[in-house]
Amino acid sequence: MGTRAGRRAVMHAAQAPASEYPHRNPRPGDAVRRTRFGRTRDRGMVTAELAVGILSVALLAGIFCWVVAVIGVQIRCGDSAAQIARQTARGDQAAVQRARAGVPRDAEIDIRSSGSDVVVTVKAELSWGKVGPVTVSGSSRVTREAGVEAGS
Repeated sequence: MGTRAGRRAVMHAAQAPASEYPHRNPRPGDAVRRTRFGRTRDRGMVTAELAVGILSVALLAGIFCWVVAVIGVQIRCGDSAAQIARQTARGDQAAVQRARAGVPRDAEIDIRSSGSDVVVTVKAELSWGKVGPVTVSGSSRVTREAGVEAGS
């Protein structure tokens, strides 16, 4: 082992040729760039998977926001219909006008009297780009108060 030939036989892994130890870092000038343990096909897979995952999460977040907005407009339609019906049943036209200001934009308001009842329906259409239109509505039926005539 004291000779030169003996020293070459006990070569350290860092000094060995790249073909014997493919897991070590490639030498400068190697023709094929290798990753850990010699694999070259999986480069960029994490980036592609992350991009698809982020796009999926963004799409789901957009759909979730759209559904929450539709539910919010549905609640506003129902609340507005109840308030308009209540004020119409009382005969307070000034309060009816204030209640009409709270309806969603571009909503249709239908006020009908059937006997002693006042029926109010508020309808709104929503669209989000090419999604829609989605029609939401709220209605309320209130009994007219004593002494209040229909149409007042």
